[in-house]
Amino acid sequence: MKRASIYFIAASTLLFSLGACVDDEIIIDDFSVSFDFKLRDQLGVPFTAFQQGETINFTFQIINNSKKEITFQSMDTEEFMKVYILDTLSTNLPISLGKPYTDIFCSGQLSILPDDTLSMEIPWVADTINFEGGHIFCGIQENTDIPSGYYQTKFETAFNFIVDNEIRSTEPQSFDIIFDINSCEGKFQDKPLDKIRSCIKGTWNFYLEEGGFGGAYIVHENAFVKFKMHETADSIIWIDNNLFTREQIEWIYDEDEFGNRFNFKMHKVGSSGLIVIEIRNDTLRLRDIVVEPFTYYMNRISVFD
Repeated sequence: MKRASIYFIAASTLLFSLGACVDDEIIIDDFSVSFDFKLRDQLGVPFTAFQQGETINFTFQIINNSKKEITFQSMDTEEFMKVYILDTLSTNLPISLGKPYTDIFCSGQLSILPDDTLSMEIPWVADTINFEGGHIFCGIQENTDIPSGYYQTKFETAFNFIVDNEIRSTEPQSFDIIFDINSCEGKFQDKPLDKIRSCIKGTWNFYLEEGGFGGAYIVHENAFVKFKMHETADSIIWIDNNLFTREQIEWIYDEDEFGNRFNFKMHKVGSSGLIVIEIRNDTLRLRDIVVEPFTYYMNRISVFD
Protein backbone atom coordinates (compact mmCIF):
# COMPACT_ATOMS: atom_id res chain seq x y z
CA MET A 1 0.00 0.00 0.00
CA LYS A 2 1.27 3.44 -0.84
CA ARG A 3 2.12 5.52 2.22
CA ALA A 4 1.52 9.24 2.40
CA SER A 5 4.48 11.52 3.02
CA ILE A 6 4.66 13.92 5.94
CA TYR A 7 4.28 17.54 4.96
CA PHE A 8 3.81 21.03 6.33
CA ILE A 9 1.14 23.45 5.18
CA ALA A 10 0.74 27.13 6.01
CA ALA A 11 -2.08 28.20 3.74
CA SER A 12 -5.66 29.40 3.90
CA THR A 13 -7.85 26.44 4.68
CA LEU A 14 -11.61 25.95 4.32
CA LEU A 15 -12.88 23.93 7.25
CA PHE A 16 -15.94 21.69 7.25
CA SER A 17 -17.61 20.21 10.30
CA LEU A 18 -18.56 16.71 9.15
CA GLY A 19 -17.32 14.06 11.59
CA ALA A 20 -15.71 16.41 14.09
CA CYS A 21 -15.92 20.05 15.02
CA VAL A 22 -13.53 22.94 15.33
CA ASP A 23 -13.02 24.13 18.89
CA ASP A 24 -14.63 27.37 20.00
CA GLU A 25 -12.77 30.52 19.12
CA ILE A 26 -10.39 31.65 21.86
CA ILE A 27 -10.01 35.41 22.21
CA ILE A 28 -6.94 36.70 24.02
CA ASP A 29 -6.76 40.47 24.32
CA ASP A 30 -6.68 41.68 20.72
CA PHE A 31 -6.22 38.40 18.82
CA SER A 32 -8.20 35.18 18.48
CA VAL A 33 -7.33 31.59 17.55
CA SER A 34 -9.13 28.26 17.24
CA PHE A 35 -7.90 24.68 17.01
CA ASP A 36 -8.91 21.53 15.16
CA PHE A 37 -7.70 17.97 15.88
CA LYS A 38 -8.86 15.10 13.64
CA LEU A 39 -7.87 11.70 12.30
CA ARG A 40 -8.30 11.49 8.52
CA ASP A 41 -8.12 8.77 5.91
CA GLN A 42 -5.97 8.83 2.76
CA LEU A 43 -8.49 11.13 1.05
CA GLY A 44 -8.48 13.61 3.90
CA VAL A 45 -11.92 12.64 5.22
CA PRO A 46 -12.22 12.68 9.03
CA PHE A 47 -13.11 9.35 10.65
CA THR A 48 -12.97 7.69 14.05
CA ALA A 49 -13.05 4.15 12.62
CA PHE A 50 -10.53 2.60 10.22
CA GLN A 51 -9.68 -0.71 8.58
CA GLN A 52 -6.37 -2.32 9.49
CA GLY A 53 -3.69 -1.22 7.03
CA GLU A 54 -5.57 1.92 6.06
CA THR A 55 -3.70 5.23 6.14
CA ILE A 56 -4.44 7.17 9.34
CA ASN A 57 -3.35 10.80 9.15
CA PHE A 58 -3.09 12.76 12.39
CA THR A 59 -3.97 16.39 11.65
CA PHE A 60 -3.88 19.40 13.92
CA GLN A 61 -4.67 22.94 12.84
CA ILE A 62 -4.22 26.34 14.44
CA ILE A 63 -6.53 28.91 12.86
CA ASN A 64 -5.62 32.58 13.17
CA ASN A 65 -8.95 34.42 13.23
CA SER A 66 -7.21 37.76 13.78
CA LYS A 67 -6.45 40.59 11.40
CA LYS A 68 -2.80 40.54 12.41
CA GLU A 69 0.09 38.12 11.99
CA ILE A 70 0.84 35.91 14.98
CA THR A 71 3.71 33.55 15.70
CA PHE A 72 3.17 30.12 17.20
CA GLN A 73 6.00 29.61 19.67
CA SER A 74 5.34 26.42 21.63
CA MET A 75 2.94 24.21 23.54
CA ASP A 76 3.39 22.54 26.89
CA THR A 77 2.83 18.80 26.41
CA GLU A 78 4.64 15.55 25.67
CA GLU A 79 1.34 13.84 24.72
CA PHE A 80 0.76 15.50 21.32
CA MET A 81 -0.62 12.80 18.95
CA LYS A 82 0.38 9.98 21.32
CA VAL A 83 -1.83 6.86 21.01
CA TYR A 84 -3.01 4.71 23.92
CA ILE A 85 -4.65 1.30 23.93
CA LEU A 86 -8.07 1.32 25.56
CA ASP A 87 -7.76 -1.85 27.67
CA THR A 88 -9.49 -1.80 31.04
CA LEU A 89 -9.17 -5.54 31.68
CA SER A 90 -5.43 -6.10 31.94
CA THR A 91 -4.25 -3.00 33.78
CA ASN A 92 -5.35 0.34 35.15
CA LEU A 93 -2.27 1.99 33.66
CA PRO A 94 -2.53 3.40 30.12
CA ILE A 95 -0.63 1.39 27.51
CA SER A 96 1.05 3.63 24.94
CA LEU A 97 1.72 2.77 21.31
CA GLY A 98 3.84 5.89 20.98
CA LYS A 99 3.67 8.73 18.48
CA PRO A 100 4.04 9.02 14.71
CA TYR A 101 7.07 11.32 15.06
CA THR A 102 10.34 11.39 17.04
CA ASP A 103 10.81 15.15 17.40
CA ILE A 104 8.76 18.22 16.66
CA PHE A 105 9.19 21.96 16.02
CA CYS A 106 12.81 21.77 14.86
CA SER A 107 12.77 25.23 13.33
CA GLY A 108 11.23 26.91 16.35
CA GLN A 109 8.69 29.65 15.83
CA LEU A 110 6.10 29.50 13.05
CA SER A 111 4.29 32.54 11.67
CA ILE A 112 0.57 32.44 10.86
CA LEU A 113 -0.77 35.21 8.66
CA PRO A 114 -4.13 36.92 9.34
CA ASP A 115 -7.13 34.66 8.59
CA ASP A 116 -4.72 31.83 7.84
CA THR A 117 -4.21 28.28 9.09
CA LEU A 118 -1.16 26.41 10.29
CA SER A 119 -1.68 22.70 9.54
CA MET A 120 0.33 19.82 10.96
CA GLU A 121 -0.26 16.42 9.36
CA ILE A 122 1.55 13.11 9.70
CA PRO A 123 0.47 9.51 9.00
CA TRP A 124 0.87 6.84 11.65
CA VAL A 125 2.91 4.75 9.18
CA ALA A 126 5.00 7.15 7.12
CA ASP A 127 7.03 6.83 3.94
CA THR A 128 10.54 6.87 5.39
CA ILE A 129 12.18 7.22 1.98
CA ASN A 130 10.20 10.26 0.85
CA PHE A 131 9.99 11.85 4.29
CA GLU A 132 9.58 15.62 4.21
CA GLY A 133 9.50 16.98 7.73
CA GLY A 134 9.09 20.61 6.81
CA HIS A 135 9.14 22.97 9.77
CA ILE A 136 7.07 20.78 12.09
CA PHE A 137 8.20 17.15 12.34
CA CYS A 138 11.94 16.57 12.64
CA GLY A 139 11.83 12.77 12.47
CA ILE A 140 9.41 9.89 12.17
CA GLN A 141 8.84 6.68 14.08
CA GLU A 142 9.05 3.45 12.12
CA ASN A 143 5.55 2.40 13.16
CA THR A 144 3.63 -0.60 11.89
CA ASP A 145 -0.11 -0.75 11.25
CA ILE A 146 -2.21 -0.45 14.40
CA PRO A 147 -3.82 -3.83 15.30
CA SER A 148 -7.55 -4.36 15.73
CA GLY A 149 -8.92 -2.73 18.84
CA TYR A 150 -9.97 0.54 20.45
CA TYR A 151 -7.59 3.44 20.99
CA GLN A 152 -7.38 6.96 22.30
CA THR A 153 -5.23 9.96 21.47
CA LYS A 154 -5.58 12.92 23.80
CA PHE A 155 -3.59 15.80 25.20
CA GLU A 156 -4.03 19.00 27.17
CA THR A 157 -1.85 22.05 26.72
CA ALA A 158 -1.61 25.81 26.73
CA PHE A 159 -0.48 27.39 23.46
CA ASN A 160 2.11 30.15 23.44
CA PHE A 161 2.13 32.85 20.76
CA ILE A 162 4.04 36.03 20.02
CA VAL A 163 1.78 38.93 19.10
CA ASP A 164 3.16 42.43 18.60
CA ASN A 165 6.48 41.27 20.10
CA GLU A 166 4.76 40.10 23.29
CA ILE A 167 4.22 36.53 24.49
CA ARG A 168 0.54 35.59 24.84
CA SER A 169 -0.67 32.23 26.15
CA THR A 170 -4.03 30.49 26.06
CA GLU A 171 -5.62 28.67 28.95
CA PRO A 172 -4.99 24.88 28.78
CA GLN A 173 -7.01 23.31 25.97
CA SER A 174 -8.09 19.64 25.93
CA PHE A 175 -8.32 17.37 22.86
CA ASP A 176 -9.57 13.78 22.91
CA ILE A 177 -10.27 11.29 20.08
CA ILE A 178 -11.36 7.69 20.63
CA PHE A 179 -11.05 5.54 17.51
CA ASP A 180 -11.12 1.88 16.56
CA ILE A 181 -9.56 -0.46 14.02
CA ASN A 182 -11.34 -3.37 12.31
CA SER A 183 -14.64 -3.47 14.19
CA CYS A 184 -16.98 -3.66 11.20
CA GLU A 185 -18.13 -7.27 11.57
CA GLY A 186 -21.71 -7.68 12.78
CA LYS A 187 -25.01 -5.84 12.62
CA PHE A 188 -25.20 -2.07 12.35
CA GLN A 189 -28.33 -1.49 14.42
CA ASP A 190 -26.54 0.44 17.17
CA LYS A 191 -23.62 1.80 15.14
CA PRO A 192 -23.13 5.59 14.79
CA LEU A 193 -23.10 7.09 11.32
CA ASP A 194 -19.34 7.69 11.35
CA LYS A 195 -18.81 3.96 11.92
CA ILE A 196 -21.19 2.98 9.09
CA ARG A 197 -19.51 5.37 6.65
CA SER A 198 -16.07 4.04 7.52
CA CYS A 199 -17.09 0.39 7.25
CA ILE A 200 -18.82 0.53 3.86
CA LYS A 201 -16.42 2.88 2.03
CA GLY A 202 -14.53 1.35 -0.86
CA THR A 203 -15.42 -1.00 -3.71
CA TRP A 204 -17.78 -3.98 -3.49
CA ASN A 205 -18.72 -6.76 -5.90
CA PHE A 206 -22.54 -6.67 -6.17
CA TYR A 207 -23.35 -10.32 -6.84
CA LEU A 208 -26.90 -11.04 -5.62
CA GLU A 209 -30.28 -9.52 -4.84
CA GLU A 210 -33.24 -11.44 -3.54
CA GLY A 211 -36.75 -10.76 -2.26
CA GLY A 212 -39.54 -8.54 -3.52
CA PHE A 213 -42.96 -9.84 -4.59
CA GLY A 214 -42.69 -13.54 -5.34
CA GLY A 215 -39.23 -13.91 -3.83
CA ALA A 216 -37.07 -13.09 -6.84
CA TYR A 217 -33.46 -14.34 -6.91
CA ILE A 218 -31.23 -12.32 -9.24
CA VAL A 219 -27.55 -13.11 -9.75
CA HIS A 220 -25.35 -10.27 -11.03
CA GLU A 221 -22.16 -10.61 -13.03
CA ASN A 222 -19.73 -7.76 -13.62
CA ALA A 223 -21.60 -5.46 -11.21
CA PHE A 224 -19.87 -3.28 -8.64
CA VAL A 225 -20.69 -0.61 -6.10
CA LYS A 226 -18.32 2.11 -4.90
CA PHE A 227 -19.02 4.13 -1.78
CA LYS A 228 -17.03 7.37 -1.93
CA MET A 229 -16.85 9.25 1.37
CA HIS A 230 -15.91 12.91 1.41
CA GLU A 231 -15.81 15.61 4.05
CA THR A 232 -18.61 17.64 2.48
CA ALA A 233 -20.80 14.92 0.92
CA ASP A 234 -20.82 11.14 0.33
CA SER A 235 -21.67 9.48 -2.96
CA ILE A 236 -22.33 6.05 -4.42
CA ILE A 237 -21.39 4.68 -7.85
CA TRP A 238 -23.26 1.70 -9.34
CA ILE A 239 -21.38 -0.08 -12.14
CA ASP A 240 -23.31 -2.74 -14.05
CA ASN A 241 -21.77 -4.03 -17.29
CA ASN A 242 -19.83 -0.78 -17.70
CA LEU A 243 -22.95 1.39 -17.16
CA PHE A 244 -22.28 4.01 -14.47
CA THR A 245 -24.80 5.65 -12.15
CA ARG A 246 -23.42 8.09 -9.61
CA GLU A 247 -25.25 10.25 -7.12
CA GLN A 248 -24.95 11.88 -3.75
CA ILE A 249 -25.95 9.90 -0.68
CA GLU A 250 -28.60 11.44 1.53
CA TRP A 251 -28.24 9.97 5.01
CA ILE A 252 -31.48 9.73 7.01
CA TYR A 253 -31.94 8.99 10.71
CA ASP A 254 -35.16 7.00 11.02
CA GLU A 255 -35.25 3.94 13.27
CA ASP A 256 -37.24 1.05 11.85
CA GLU A 257 -39.00 -1.79 13.66
CA PHE A 258 -35.77 -3.81 13.78
CA GLY A 259 -33.75 -1.06 15.44
CA ASN A 260 -31.79 -0.07 12.32
CA ARG A 261 -31.22 3.66 12.69
CA PHE A 262 -29.54 4.94 9.54
CA ASN A 263 -30.44 4.51 5.90
CA PHE A 264 -29.59 6.36 2.74
CA LYS A 265 -31.61 7.38 -0.29
CA MET A 266 -30.56 7.19 -3.92
CA HIS A 267 -33.12 9.08 -5.97
CA LYS A 268 -31.70 8.36 -9.44
CA VAL A 269 -31.71 4.61 -8.81
CA GLY A 270 -35.34 4.89 -7.77
CA SER A 271 -34.95 3.53 -4.27
CA SER A 272 -37.04 4.90 -1.43
CA GLY A 273 -34.03 4.16 0.75
CA LEU A 274 -31.53 1.46 1.68
CA ILE A 275 -30.65 0.26 5.17
CA VAL A 276 -27.11 -0.92 5.95
CA ILE A 277 -27.90 -4.20 7.74
CA GLU A 278 -24.57 -5.87 8.50
CA ILE A 279 -21.15 -7.00 7.37
CA ARG A 280 -20.30 -10.69 7.84
CA ASN A 281 -17.03 -12.18 6.54
CA ASP A 282 -16.54 -9.10 4.32
CA THR A 283 -20.04 -9.50 2.85
CA LEU A 284 -22.18 -6.36 3.01
CA ARG A 285 -25.96 -6.74 3.22
CA LEU A 286 -28.32 -3.87 2.33
CA ARG A 287 -32.13 -3.85 2.29
CA ASP A 288 -34.81 -1.72 0.63
CA ILE A 289 -37.21 0.34 2.71
CA VAL A 290 -40.40 -1.00 1.13
CA VAL A 291 -43.20 -3.41 2.06
CA GLU A 292 -41.67 -6.31 0.08
CA PRO A 293 -37.97 -5.43 0.26
CA PHE A 294 -35.05 -6.64 -1.81
CA THR A 295 -31.86 -7.60 0.02
CA TYR A 296 -28.58 -6.82 -1.73
CA TYR A 297 -25.36 -8.82 -1.17
CA MET A 298 -21.88 -7.49 -1.91
CA ASN A 299 -18.35 -8.81 -1.33
CA ARG A 300 -15.62 -6.35 -0.44
CA ILE A 301 -12.93 -5.81 -3.08
CA SER A 302 -11.00 -2.90 -1.60
CA VAL A 303 -11.29 -0.24 1.07
CA PHE A 304 -8.40 1.83 -0.27
CA ASP A 305 -10.05 3.45 -3.33
